[in-house]
Amino acid sequence: MSAAPAWNEPDFWSLFALEHLDAQGLDHYLQKIALNACAIFSATGASVFVADESPRRYRLRAKAGRQVKAPSNAVIEWGKGVGGHVVQTGVPRLLGDLSTEADFAESGIEQREDVSSSMVIPLMELDKSPIGVLNVTRFHGEDPFTAEDLEKATALAAHISLAVANARLVEHLQQRMIDAHESADRLQAGLAAAPGGSIVFDSDGNVVQSNSAASGYIGISGQFSSVDHLVEPLRKVVRWLLEADEPTSRRVEDQPGGRAWLTHVKPVPTGGAVIEIIDVTEHDR
Repeated sequence: MSAAPAWNEPDFWSLFALEHLDAQGLDHYLQKIALNACAIFSATGASVFVADESPRRYRLRAKAGRQVKAPSNAVIEWGKGVGGHVVQTGVPRLLGDLSTEADFAESGIEQREDVSSSMVIPLMELDKSPIGVLNVTRFHGEDPFTAEDLEKATALAAHISLAVANARLVEHLQQRMIDAHESADRLQAGLAAAPGGSIVFDSDGNVVQSNSAASGYIGISGQFSSVDHLVEPLRKVVRWLLEADEPTSRRVEDQPGGRAWLTHVKPVPTGGAVIEIIDVTEHDR
């Protein structure tokens, strides 16, 4: 039999420091969590499951001790098995003989033959939605976990939850940046292929992007950064078009200069609009 070593608080939390999370990634951090959980609690095994893309399904992301035998594609499903029940209820559990646990016995959840004591703790976001499960076990021949162990493991689970939530946020923001770059590339390709001058304005009338034809068609010399740099006949109309909340077309004429344009606006959901300008001066002659 073995008992948990007497760790003081600085020792305990130093094993789960977050400073290496960004550099080494979430999976590396969770693997460190599983290994350190085995050491802290003198556990036979530990595992961490984290929500994946499928609703109410949690995929194995780290394992240590004898739980390394668990299949790498192992999942916990909402309401199924011990882990699924804990995720559903949001309540940490200190478990021994499952036959003495009324809710598990009624659900037909069976005891693993090699496990004598386990702590199963949900990983919760700040809004109380579950994002994973921490599972720490001892096999037969080991002392059972105590209420003090569960209290400390629950505190650890809150720490892990913060790390997982932060990492998922970073992943989301990184994907948003990738999507934005891809969207910008598609927009630039679309601008280059446009038959006339195309200009992307933000909601304040500032130029976000434009194609090379924009200056040629509307007589702009050099760089331009806002609607104020358009030639006078177009300036007023484009300002009006930027206020439109649906695709709108309008013809613009510069009688003193003898020029004419067709303009079309397509509002952008995030604010601003894409303005297309085609010089039809030669066409009208």
